[in-house]
Amino acid sequence: MGRTEMSKRELRRVEVLARVRSKHLRIVDASKLLQVSYRQAKRLWKRYREEGAAGLNMAVWAGPRGSMTDLGTLGGTFSDGLGINASGQVTGYSFSNNGEVAFLYTPSAGMVDLNTLIPSGSGWTLLAAYGINDAGQITGYGTIPNGNGAAEPFLLVPVVPFSAFTADLEISGNPLSSFEINGSFTLGAGSHGIDPVNEPVTLALDTFSITIPKKSFTRTSTGAFQYEGSVQGVPLEFRIIPVTNGFTFTAEGNRATGLPATKLVTVTLTIGDDMGTKTVRRGS
Repeated sequence: MGRTEMSKRELRRVEVLARVRSKHLRIVDASKLLQVSYRQAKRLWKRYREEGAAGLNMAVWAGPRGSMTDLGTLGGTFSDGLGINASGQVTGYSFSNNGEVAFLYTPSAGMVDLNTLIPSGSGWTLLAAYGINDAGQITGYGTIPNGNGAAEPFLLVPVVPFSAFTADLEISGNPLSSFEINGSFTLGAGSHGIDPVNEPVTLALDTFSITIPKKSFTRTSTGAFQYEGSVQGVPLEFRIIPVTNGFTFTAEGNRATGLPATKLVTVTLTIGDDMGTKTVRRGS
């Protein structure tokens, strides 16, 4: 068996009827969006509800020798694969104990709830993932708290993990309001390098997070990247220095609120699409 792709019309039907399934659209609204009669929309909905996207002549993805893979579900009774890339990564949606969720399937890890792969506290609930390209970028739709429950499109860009990451952290003050962190990192395989001048830089200490927007860092004559200013009301000094086989970094901030009080703190540094994370014991 080869590869049969969905037509644009079939993709549109899957997209609209998935929104009916997640109760973001009524069938009458779906009929208008699909430009079909209400009766035809009901028939399409019945086929979709009973057979999934396959009932709408959805594409079948198979290996070069005609093999097929059961992707499974995330604990529910139904799932749909909607996109695939050259690496065999598949996106779609699945029913789960948490309702309808978007998934990413990889040959090595199997099916994973896409919501577990985005930053905690983002507010997003990803409901369906319709496509993935060879760069690993994923598009689909979900909901956000300030969106009044309406479906919103998303684009996910994968990060490249550091191959090595160290961090020493001190948090002080009464109440805790100042932090100082010193560390180092080595870029991972597949990284295209970092450019803090033109990329956002985010430092997270558990749920506390601060992002320095792009165009905020400057580069010195020695090649170091530095920032000194105030972000989100926090006076901050940040330096990233190239060294042999990697980088060192330092960050100092004060008058911060929401710093973690626990002894073990998860430190995450993200520069563009490169990221490292490590749980450390904080000093005080």
